[in-house]
Amino acid sequence: MIKLKIDKMHCMSCFRNIDDAIKEIDSNAKTSVQMESKLVEIQSDTLTQDQATKALLDAGYPAEVLKN
Repeated sequence: MIKLKIDKMHCMSCFRNIDDAIKEIDSNAKTSVQMESKLVEIQSDTLTQDQATKALLDAGYPAEVLKN
């Protein structure tokens, strides 16, 4: 599991954009969100932290990786 803090995530539309960016590089990835703490969790067997943070940065959402 990859845990990310995304400060620029303000609404569910932002989360949908984030989910779409992740699905573009791993269509089997599962994402969940905690809006109040601006946390996104990604479940994937193949996606790396670097791939996830790059995809989100490219989509306009800089992300900080949180340790499990």
